[in-house]
Amino acid sequence: MITPALVRHPCSVAGLLAGLAAAGCGDNLPGPGIGPPFAPAETLIVIAHFDDDMIFMQPELHQAIASGSVTTVYVSSGDPIHGNASAQHTFEAAMTAYESVAGSSDWDCGYLLAGGSPVHHCRLRDRPVSMIGLDTVDGGLPGELPDSPLHLVEGLVPSIPILGPIGGSATVGSIVDSLAEILTATQPAQVHALDLAATHGRDHSGHLFSSAFAFWAAARVRYGGPIAWHRGYNVRDEAITLSDADYQAVKPMLGYFSACYFGCGPCGTSCTTLDVDHDIWLRRQYSSTRSSIDALGTLALDGTTGCVTVTGGHPTVADCAAAAIVHLDRGGHLAIGAACLASGPSNDEPLALEPCRDTPEQYWVVDSDGMVWNGRPPLGVANMDYDHVRCLDAAAGSGAALIAPICGEHRRPRWHFVGR
Repeated sequence: MITPALVRHPCSVAGLLAGLAAAGCGDNLPGPGIGPPFAPAETLIVIAHFDDDMIFMQPELHQAIASGSVTTVYVSSGDPIHGNASAQHTFEAAMTAYESVAGSSDWDCGYLLAGGSPVHHCRLRDRPVSMIGLDTVDGGLPGELPDSPLHLVEGLVPSIPILGPIGGSATVGSIVDSLAEILTATQPAQVHALDLAATHGRDHSGHLFSSAFAFWAAARVRYGGPIAWHRGYNVRDEAITLSDADYQAVKPMLGYFSACYFGCGPCGTSCTTLDVDHDIWLRRQYSSTRSSIDALGTLALDGTTGCVTVTGGHPTVADCAAAAIVHLDRGGHLAIGAACLASGPSNDEPLALEPCRDTPEQYWVVDSDGMVWNGRPPLGVANMDYDHVRCLDAAAGSGAALIAPICGEHRRPRWHFVGR
């Protein structure tokens, strides 16, 4: 195994950051420090930490590694609490777990630029399996640490550190840029992420923001395929869903990670007894999915008698007798006639009907809970820890304007299509 912390390029870091092909590095990017190129993958997984997928995305993860092609991206793969050495050790533990399913340990590791930022890419030479670390710091469970994704999105800090041998800093824009380039390069048939917002209860802040970054990247590239958002810590009190057969199949993978990371056994073996919390979560797999990828009809707001209408040329919610016919297409447009719904720059301003364009403000995704999410990142405000992704809602009052406020724990409007 190549330990990620030991991989360096013989050319200068400045040359790498300038484009990985600076003078003296060569056009074909030789050397052990340059990572393998990104490759198409049937499944793209975007998570915060190195074990999130093994705990919250089973058996889909196991199946993707065993029989498909998969690229997994770790957004918060740095570790500000225990330092870089711990973060790299965690990467090695995750690689060992992936090896146990893939049946290979022939890794090719190095650094690439994705969206202008350095990312650490490890890929099996003989299997279509990739692991990518963005190496940004973790901000703590509630996002309380000064350098956290929460404070980054709130606008309290301009950037957060990128850890590892290259270093640097990341902004909301640069993280989204990196994920957008990875999405474009991998062209996945399906995307798996953690819960998009706290609509199912509280979760690790890093889980929620890693998914938000992935969603904003999907809006950037107009990703039109399936998305599954997997719930995290809040599944503890739910009923067990993983069958005994699936549990026995996927448990060893997490055991391999645990042996290397927690020391419950020699690294390269699988612990038979898992961490108590991990075992509770592993047995309870809950997710919401992208639904209504292509739908036509009236769009009704649950719990009301209102539907999306057009009043005086402006999108509103009014009596369903006057409802407009809305078309949600595979590109994420919500079209009424020849115009499309678009969110504005501020979080609570009325939506506009504009000529249809492939922009984040015109990217809408309906999930299986009835939330209609908008791909435009919000303006930073205070207390975004559990409310930070914009969604479709109506302002107060009869004939209210449609808006796209931040949603999550405290705002959860549900909608449903009534077929034409």
